[in-house]
Amino acid sequence: MADYSTDEFNTERFHLHGRVSLSFLDEHIVKYTAKGPFNEEMIAAVAKLLEEHIVPFKQHTPLWGEIVVFEESCMISDETLGIFEGLIQKLKAQNLTAAVAAFVFPEGIEGASLMPSRYAQAYEKIAMPFEVFKDEEAGLAWLKIMLPKVNA
Repeated sequence: MADYSTDEFNTERFHLHGRVSLSFLDEHIVKYTAKGPFNEEMIAAVAKLLEEHIVPFKQHTPLWGEIVVFEESCMISDETLGIFEGLIQKLKAQNLTAAVAAFVFPEGIEGASLMPSRYAQAYEKIAMPFEVFKDEEAGLAWLKIMLPKVNA
């Protein structure tokens, strides 16, 4: 299984804060490993990562779920969160978003008690089923239950 990351898109002007990697767990689940905190340049790098790897994936997989597993920190400023919201709204309009999203906030990471509701609000705005978990296995199990339901 190949891993792709925002390391491919480092900017010359400002340093990326955070790192996001993408891997395809199977033909219906995309996993993102996200290590924050995140800045605006990171969101721009995520947009490029998705353009290069999700657009081709979408051609043969019209319906998929995503799991985002945070490491170390999930913090994001209000301004950067607004940019992230704009990105997922744009992707939704282009039919390039997953059908369901599971976010994993392991205990002990920075922002685990503060940020889940803020990310949930972003996904609520695009009407995507979204759930928060403390461990990856529970998030994956939920995705496998939800995918057939959104396909119905």
